[in-house]
Amino acid sequence: MKDIFLKILIIDDGKSGHVQQSQVIVSIIMQCMGLSGKKIPTINFINAKVSKVKRLFLECLLDYLPTLSRIVGHYACRQVRDIEKVTPDIVISCGRSASIVGALCGGGDCVKICILYPGQYAIKNFDLLIIPNHDSGKFTEHPNVIKTNLALYIPNAIEGQLSAGHIGILLGGKNRSYSYSRDVCQQIAKQLVQLKTRSGAQLYWTASRRTSKYLIHAMDREFQCAVQEHNKIECINELFSICDWIIVSADSVSMISQAVVHGCKVTVFSPPARMISTGKHDRFIEKLAANGSVATCSFDEIALQKAPRSSEVGLRLHQADIKLLQSNIEKLLRANAFI
Repeated sequence: MKDIFLKILIIDDGKSGHVQQSQVIVSIIMQCMGLSGKKIPTINFINAKVSKVKRLFLECLLDYLPTLSRIVGHYACRQVRDIEKVTPDIVISCGRSASIVGALCGGGDCVKICILYPGQYAIKNFDLLIIPNHDSGKFTEHPNVIKTNLALYIPNAIEGQLSAGHIGILLGGKNRSYSYSRDVCQQIAKQLVQLKTRSGAQLYWTASRRTSKYLIHAMDREFQCAVQEHNKIECINELFSICDWIIVSADSVSMISQAVVHGCKVTVFSPPARMISTGKHDRFIEKLAANGSVATCSFDEIALQKAPRSSEVGLRLHQADIKLLQSNIEKLLRANAFI
């Protein structure tokens, strides 16, 4: 039997968390194929930063002209044309912008895998949907749906000395569910100063792309005023390698999942909720808190927290997710004669 080179394409929407989740699927595909086998995957990336206006146009296209959507999409969206040139065997997309491009490309010539809710009209264009439980209520029935407990990550901590005396802080930012005023930012920073003073632990923190500049400035200002040392780390995986206890803001499902997947003891603090909220973050956190994967508190109670006792429950959830993914992806690969 001759070698078959399998082309895998990841549609990149510019969000590193989405790309990382797509890479988890690639790693599982490679495991299912067997790295010593004859089908050797090649992985390409294509940028798909689609504006909201164009995304809505393309979604309407899928709704009203489903039979012509691929043809019109080819001319309306440069990213679709770029994908057609690559001629991939498997297309992986994560996030709304990436998924609308993935839905329009390839026709029936490639296997299409979607992570996260792709929009009502794009669902039928994918061979496999991978949706977190807290987000799964949006879509209608689909023959191939995997519902996961956590966002998809594989532990990737940089080698370091894990210490019970180190606390890692993951700071997110405002979204549809939570708001961060200047006063709230200042209170969060003060609470973290008090926690460090009370616990005597070394504190490390990192910010996301959504973190308010007011919160970053408040962290620097409050720690300087209290003459307390704090360490800002740019690489989140470095933080996981040295911190036994992670405190993370409730606005980021990705950061919470990463902390749980890395086997850390996790406390989630909630900023003030918006008047109009999707509720998906609350559902996600409530479920993890109910089974003991995380502890929870309000943003004005951070200083009173103690490290949770165990991280084993969260690790078991992650292992169950990976096992479910491996089983379903292997079936998909076999059905399309890739293994």
